[in-house]
Amino acid sequence: MASECQLCQEIFSSRKDLVTHERIKHRNNKIIPHRKTLLQPPLEHKTSFY
Repeated sequence: MASECQLCQEIFSSRKDLVTHERIKHRNNKIIPHRKTLLQPPLEHKTSFY
């Protein structure tokens, strides 16, 4: 099963290859593993901060 890097969207053939990539290329970057399940605020809330 293919795995996608959440930081650069590069596709890897295995989870092991993805983890290696993240460790080498994105070692100082941290992501929230469940970020896709977080709700986005409504557009009017976003625009009020600009």
